[in-house]
Order: sequence, then structure tokens, then C-alpha cells
Amino acid sequence: MLRATAATGGPRTLDLIAHTTSDHQLLRFGQSVLDMRRPAIAALFEAIREDLPRHGVSAVRLLGCGTAARPVGQITMRRLARTLGLPVHGTHKALLASHYRDDGFNPLFDHILVTA
Repeated sequence: MLRATAATGGPRTLDLIAHTTSDHQLLRFGQSVLDMRRPAIAALFEAIREDLPRHGVSAVRLLGCGTAARPVGQITMRRLARTLGLPVHGTHKALLASHYRDDGFNPLFDHILVTA
């Protein structure tokens, strides 16, 4: 989900929203887990690295419960930030439906995000 952070078409975030795994709290999309230690996942993000700035993306947010809470999640965030050359945000807290609006993550809760 791309979300414009400014009404004038300013910087956008790429919000990856999913439930997290119970062990390492990594985002899970169907059978795929966003774990940058896996070569196939790292290759996917290397392949889209140059496309993101062309679409105005200035940051990525891993929006799931505790995506920055465990060491593996922190490693994934740092590697993803390094691969994309963009800030990557995650959270130490559980996310609830109340953290979202119809247009995505509610900016009132930006304070619960941490950055890699």
C-alpha cells in the first residue's frame, strides 16, 4: 500500500501490512515471511530498489505486531534499509485495528514506530 504523506503528492511510504510470525515476529504474507536473511527475499527487494524512488517512496513501514521487537526483526529492518537505501520503520508494540484509518496507518500513532 502506498500512502502519500502530503496532500500535494509529497513523500510516500510503502506500508507492508500483515500479521507476524509467532516466533520472530516477522511479517508473513501467505506462506512467505519477510526475513532478509533469506536470499530469495533479499533478491526481491534488490530487484525493486530502483523502482521505489521513481514512485516517490521515501520510507518503508513494516506494519505488524512487534516487527522491531526481536533481534531477527531488527536485523531484517537494518538489512532492508541498507538494501533499499531508505529508512525502514517497525514497531515494538502490538498493532490493533484502532491504529488504522480507512486510508492506512493513522499518523497519530507514528510515535510507536522505530527506525532502522
